[in-house]
Amino acid sequence: MTPHRQPESSIAPYLTELQARTKADGIRVGSYPLLSHGVYVSLIGLDAAAVKTIAEEAVKALDGRLVSDEEAREIVKQKEKGAA
Repeated sequence: MTPHRQPESSIAPYLTELQARTKADGIRVGSYPLLSHGVYVSLIGLDAAAVKTIAEEAVKALDGRLVSDEEAREIVKQKEKGAA
């Protein structure tokens, strides 16, 4: 996952192009905005090496960073606590 601080609408064209390019390789692209935490981009696929390569490209293109699944889950938990 890649957090990105700009609005989701600003990265949508890149994500649309990325999905079109990677669909044949079985990589799915998703984006999830979290208020005050930015937009998380999720890349899901069975070929770990291909997903890693695409993730590295997305980090550069979106000026983001990679986060672990654990870090992403913790951010979501904190967000849910704040909403309660």
